Amino acid sequence: EEKMHMQRNAIISDSAEKLGIRLDLDVNGNLLECNDHFLKLFNLSQKDFRSLVVFDLIDPIELEAFNKNWDTIIKGNAYSGPVKAKTAQGEEKWLQGVFEALQNMSHETERIVFVGHDITRERKLENDYRIQHENVKKLEKLLREAEKDLVAKIKESRQELQDQFRETAQLKMMHEMIMDDSLDAVITTGHDNRIIFFNKAAELLFGYDRKDVLMKDIGILFPEELTASDKILDSFVHPGDHKITGKRKRSSIIDKNGKEKPVMIFLARAKVDNENAFTAFIQSID
Repeated sequence: EEKMHMQRNAIISDSAEKLGIRLDLDVNGNLLECNDHFLKLFNLSQKDFRSLVVFDLIDPIELEAFNKNWDTIIKGNAYSGPVKAKTAQGEEKWLQGVFEALQNMSHETERIVFVGHDITRERKLENDYRIQHENVKKLEKLLREAEKDLVAKIKESRQELQDQFRETAQLKMMHEMIMDDSLDAVITTGHDNRIIFFNKAAELLFGYDRKDVLMKDIGILFPEELTASDKILDSFVHPGDHKITGKRKRSSIIDKNGKEKPVMIFLARAKVDNENAFTAFIQSID
């Protein structure tokens, strides 16, 4: 049995050399012996080493759990697993290994031996990966929330635009209905000089059905023989924004049948979406 005891010690020592760290302790946790790997890892001198107990090496957060494991170790039960430690300088270290009790011939625990190796780098990499993974998860969550928020805002903006278009369309329709019932002939051209509005009174005055003149050039209603001698009419039929507006003047028009009719004409300008529109209000003197 003594021979087996010696062989067991030899195996543990050999394992320590291979794994890197060996630490011998008594049942109270006092540090008895260690190899150079241990001293180097914890940045200890032999003098410092002798003044420590194992509980000084354990991370305070893990100390309660380690104490429970220690009670089972000194009773002869081996413990295998990771151990979170801290150096005197506060540097975090992780050890992976085995605590095992060495017993004498009377089966009493004489000392505790720890053999293991430093896994601090691996643990740090795992922790960095975990943090990165958590950050990625958080970022993905933020992106999903941002996407939902963006979709909601797009829907809200689309609804607002639809409401504005609907309101604008209603106002335009109301305006056209009012202008359509005006006793004066009302003709509106867009920035390209094409007729975009032609009311009932204009149909009666010029003798044209509105479907025949809409989107046609305004020149269709005012032949050159009239515009040559009338500056307001001439400016009205010529493309561009340089039109004589804000002046009421006596003039004349020629209807579809070639009949000349005396009128009073007033030309107004309106700017919509940075483009000018021009409206002629024409009152028959007859």
